[in-house]
Amino acid sequence: MNVKTLMATTAAILTLSISAANAASFSFTGTNQTQVIAKNDLGLGLNGQTIDFISGDKKSTSNGLSITGGPAKVTFTYLGFEAGNTNFSANVGGTLFTNKGTGASTVNATATVNQLIDGLVAFSFGTTIPTASAGEIFNNAGANPASANYAIGYKAISATSYYVLFDDIASGDRDFDDMAMRIDIAPVPLPAAGFMLLAGIGGLAAMKRRKKSS
Repeated sequence: MNVKTLMATTAAILTLSISAANAASFSFTGTNQTQVIAKNDLGLGLNGQTIDFISGDKKSTSNGLSITGGPAKVTFTYLGFEAGNTNFSANVGGTLFTNKGTGASTVNATATVNQLIDGLVAFSFGTTIPTASAGEIFNNAGANPASANYAIGYKAISATSYYVLFDDIASGDRDFDDMAMRIDIAPVPLPAAGFMLLAGIGGLAAMKRRKKSS
């Protein structure tokens, strides 16, 4: 393979990588559960709107919020809570946000991870205190315990942004403000090594041309 062909091949691969990353979007598979929001106190403008939700007794690996056309950079933004329980959100990397106690998260705090494959977004909501209400519901799995009182609410903002809203096991009041996050996805930044490789190949081509002219 000559230098010109190698450059063209590398550029094509980089272009395909960028196109694939730019194509990432959300898709949602529900369980035909909806709720008209009436008493959400987080100032998200959701009162009076209908959202989708999945309760703990129906949550599984076949439903929830997914990424298609990945990889994608996933940004979680903490939007606050209105709950008596001590609640948290987490992903595969560990706890994202917690609403009370030492190290409680501040509103608009963010955490970013890369999801390299298509599929359900890895996050959960849960409760630690009181122990009678302790448990966790996973977007990318089921719930423990598999209680109908637990639920995650989902509201699309755009093709690449979603509100996800926790209704904890305490009362099942379906106001979906026991903890809330916004999730945004964006293209995964192309590794600098790819551009460095292209620049290096370009340098080799320039050297070859100079050699011929001399």
